[in-house]
Amino acid sequence: MHRRFYGARIVGIGKAREGLRRVTNTELARMLGRSDDYFKSWFISGSSEAWWNSLLENERVKLREEFREKNGRELAFSCVPDRLLLWATVLREKQIKTDHTWILERTGIRERQFAEDGVATSDLACDAVAEALQVAGIHPSDIDGIFLGTVSDDHPQTPPTSAIIAEKLGLGKGDHMRNIVFRDVSEACTSSLAALDTAYAHIQNGRCKTALVIGADKMTSTMSPFSRNLWPILADGAGALVLQRTHLDDDAFGPNSFFSNLDGSLASLIVTPAGGSRLPVTAQMILNPFDQRQFMEMAGPRVRKEAVRLLLPADFERDWQDAVIPVALREAGFPMATKEDFARALNAHTFILFHQANGRMCADLAEKLKKKFGFRGSCPSNIARYGNTTSASWILLLYELWRKGKLKPSRRRAKRILVVVFGGGFTAITASLDWTLDLPEEYPLSA
Repeated sequence: MHRRFYGARIVGIGKAREGLRRVTNTELARMLGRSDDYFKSWFISGSSEAWWNSLLENERVKLREEFREKNGRELAFSCVPDRLLLWATVLREKQIKTDHTWILERTGIRERQFAEDGVATSDLACDAVAEALQVAGIHPSDIDGIFLGTVSDDHPQTPPTSAIIAEKLGLGKGDHMRNIVFRDVSEACTSSLAALDTAYAHIQNGRCKTALVIGADKMTSTMSPFSRNLWPILADGAGALVLQRTHLDDDAFGPNSFFSNLDGSLASLIVTPAGGSRLPVTAQMILNPFDQRQFMEMAGPRVRKEAVRLLLPADFERDWQDAVIPVALREAGFPMATKEDFARALNAHTFILFHQANGRMCADLAEKLKKKFGFRGSCPSNIARYGNTTSASWILLLYELWRKGKLKPSRRRAKRILVVVFGGGFTAITASLDWTLDLPEEYPLSA
């Protein structure tokens, strides 16, 4: 283990507000419905025949059977009216037909935030940073580290979005060159916690003193306009933390506070198939609404199942050494020989914050922690109002708790928090930390 010269603590927090609008489930359903005209025009075009011929025989057989069941006759796909009827009676319901109840029952989400046109990830990040710096009482010129977690950079490949953020904040504009550490971390939904881990390591070893840790994503720029699976879940947002060097005695983290693991055998569960070195984007992908491999795809039900399995053991005595949370707590220094040890380690934390991936998934994890493993603390959730903001998710949840006064130290003791994030890869990262930042007097408690 490397030598620890310094500790660190969080001295500022903020979230993005500008350039975001609230979108209800009903409004989202209307947005998806607007693609109806595009599908109709595409089915009229010859492009749909190429799509039909590219299907596997069993796929065509299944669509013919569904068409016959709905319309009482055989499908003649070469006939334009039949193609339109196939869309209207069979495919439309699977592709875009959505309503408030359908979304709420599957995701637990009632509304989410979408960025306005022209607003980029760096804009959301800088808005969150502005508040975090204000809370910390720190000028941008004091920053010597930018650690950004995102999967939706302003530009693909280059430049790094951290450079754009630095330019907007005016970093590096002084009379003389100075050290500014920057890292753009793209590890799916675990990006921003990985960024915090990286920032902490750089502060520990003396590379920087005051770092910005940012989780920001404009997920609406990463989804196919025809994806009924992803639009109801994913959303836009940004959160920022200011991490500052301290003496080791005041360290909010401690040895081995961070833990990470990945299972590459599950990498295909959340994937963007095209656009990388494996498969370039083609013109057909761009034009064909049924071939949108340049956008992210997610096997939602399987992700939910595997996440719960990866994080918590089905049977403690048999499986705990293969589950992220008990192993992470053991690495952080908690005894972990029995189920009672696990309960004590869990209850050393006031809050356990899960990545807000899906309302049902978060509820499953919280229920299992409490009923099966004896956790007496709280597993708060805000996905019903924010959706899944990917890299911003856990920071926005942390911000809400702070603004509500729930993180206020009691009897001069800091609140201990366990953050657990997971996502594509399949990756998982945890962090156990003390929260010492009080709410400034000028900040009223939020409801």
